[in-house]
Order: sequence, then structure tokens, then C-alpha cells
Amino acid sequence: MTKHMKRNLDFLSSWNREKKLAKLSVYSNCRAPKCSCNGWKLPKNQSTSFVAKSGTGVQNEAVEVYLDEKCKNCCHSMENHVELLKNLSDSRLDELLGITFDLEHLFALSQNEHELETKLIYLYLHKHLRKCLSQNWCTVLNNSLGSPPFEIPNIRQIMALFSNSYQKENDLKPVEIQNLMDCVVTHLDSHKLATPLELNMSQEDDELKKEELLSKYKITYARWMMTCHVPTFCTSLPLEMLTNCFGGQFLVLVFRLANFPLPKDLISSQSAFCNALLDELLDEQSHLWNHSNFISKSSRRASSTFVPKTAKFCDSNLENEEDPQCSEFPMKQIIPRSPGKRSTSPNKMVVSSICILNAIFFISRAYLDVTDTHRFKQLFNECHARRFTG
Repeated sequence: MTKHMKRNLDFLSSWNREKKLAKLSVYSNCRAPKCSCNGWKLPKNQSTSFVAKSGTGVQNEAVEVYLDEKCKNCCHSMENHVELLKNLSDSRLDELLGITFDLEHLFALSQNEHELETKLIYLYLHKHLRKCLSQNWCTVLNNSLGSPPFEIPNIRQIMALFSNSYQKENDLKPVEIQNLMDCVVTHLDSHKLATPLELNMSQEDDELKKEELLSKYKITYARWMMTCHVPTFCTSLPLEMLTNCFGGQFLVLVFRLANFPLPKDLISSQSAFCNALLDELLDEQSHLWNHSNFISKSSRRASSTFVPKTAKFCDSNLENEEDPQCSEFPMKQIIPRSPGKRSTSPNKMVVSSICILNAIFFISRAYLDVTDTHRFKQLFNECHARRFTG
């Protein structure tokens, strides 16, 4: 969370209780019998909204509003819209105000976003948070894209297992191998994925193969956006680390399509570590891919990754609407999570981490596509041509 966001949330929490209820009434369903109004609207006799922008960047009260004010939409009082809110604690009201801040931020981002896939993700999350406030205010984000972890073993598990064996074979100090592993994990967790429009598809000649890869990447991109990227600035959404959620398939898609270039000069001192990783390519029975190292037999079947056939979020004709109907994702309940902090990669280890990441890519490539031997040899030769041998 940035200082600016924290300052805005602190400002919202400093409001008195009446002002908080007035703000939340805009997103609260009317509880009058047989009324379907989903949010309090300003009465007709007032030409100015009861909220106006303040110098802090969030909204503040501009005119006096009382609980007996009639809604422009349903003509019921504001009290009917805040009936379920009045008995909530101040801390819970602050959490709900944080959700309003996030959904308004997401809507603003969607209006300024020109890339369609990203825009639809913002609109879907805006719709989801809108439902959080209008329907019991306690929901869990769960949709046809599945829930994390999306792959087993994940990247952290792969790296931990390999680093442990590499340390024993090379008689390294635990702190040395831990630094290498932390560098890779941190670099990946802070890496921003390319949008589907930015992909490099020139290496694929088959049009059907291109469409298949693009569809898979859109699913991966949507999962990353919803679980790893957007929650870094929308604290009401649960934040997951990329390396806890994704595994081999993610590495194949990202490093194959996202044009992740190697640096011209690789650090030679890391070549042994990278070459050891590359040797795992040649072993289809590598212990890295033995799921028994990560999960119990009883849970192995339940841990399989669900991969949907489509990555649609909303109908394309809804992209300019204020409140799109996103029917592709059924809603289930999400509990807002306290904000977290994301670390940054040490500058002195960035180059070596890129080197290691590309090595991991080749491992996962062999694991997931060992039948494509011609492509495998081509990738392997390209790897060594780029100074992996030190």
C-alpha cells in the first residue's frame, strides 16, 4: 500500500459514524418490503451530490444529509438503506469504507485502460466488490478461473527442493544457497506480466497453436491480475504471492511468450548453479516433479489444477457501461484481508536471478513438453549460446 492510499484510508476512518453510513448507503440495498433498489440516490430537490472531492483525494460531505432523506430511485428513506449497517462496529464500517475506496479506484482504472483484457478484469473486480457491499458485505472471490494454488508443485517448492539437493552436492553454506533462492523468488514475485497484446507470437507458425497459447496466457494473466497484482493496491482483496500460486505451466507460458530477454553479460559465478538446473532437463524422472515430495497421497487427487476453456470476463459490449453484468464468474464469499507489503529484489542480484529464472524455464519446458524433442534441443542450444556455460 502506498503512502497516498494509506492517507486516504486514514481520512475515511476519521469520519464520524453518520458520515460513514451516508457514504455506504450509496452501495447498500434498500430493506423496505418488495424494494429492489441497490443503492441510495440523491433526492430530486438537490442538484448537488452529498459527496464532493476534498483535498485529500477522497470524497467528503458537501451538503447535510439525514437518515430520513428520501432516495431518488425508490423514494424510501436512507435509514432503509443502512438498516443492516447501523449495528456494525466502527472497525467493520472502516473495512467497508475501504471496499468502497477500492471499487471506485478500480472503476477509474477501467475507464483509463485501453487494453481490453485488463479493462475487463478491472470491471469484473469492480462488479465483485459492488456485490460485497450490496449483499451482506462478506464475500469470497471464487470463479471459473479456480483458486490458488493453481499448480502443484509451485515455484517455491520447486526451488526449495532443488536448492536443498544442490547445497548438499556442492558443499555450500546454507546462507549462500538461501540467498540464491530468495533472489529468484523475490524477482518473480515482483515481476509484472506482459499484457496479451504485448506477447511475442512470431515464433509460432501454426495459427491454431497461436490461438491455443494466447487463450492459455489470457487465463494465466487473469489469475495473476486477480490474485497477485490488483490486491497490491486494493487491500480489500486477498493478496497471494506469485511463487505460491503458480508452477511449471506458468513459467512455460511467461518465458515462452512474454519476451523476457536475457542480459548480454551474465554473471559467470552463477553458471554452475544454472548448469545444474539445466541438467534436470535431461532427467524425465527428476525428483523435482514427484508430487509426493509436496503433497500427501490422500490429497493428491484433490490438488489437481482446474483449467477452464475460456478466459472471458464480460461481454465486450459492456466495456463502456458503468455497472457491467459479468456472468462468466459465479460469485462466492470474500473476506477482506489486511494490507501486506511486497519486497523488492536486491539490485546486485538481479542479473543472476534472471539467469536462474531462465534455467527454471527450461526445466519446466522439458517437464511439460518432453515429447517435442526438436523444440527442446533448439531451446537448449539457445540457452548455452547465451553464456549459460560461463
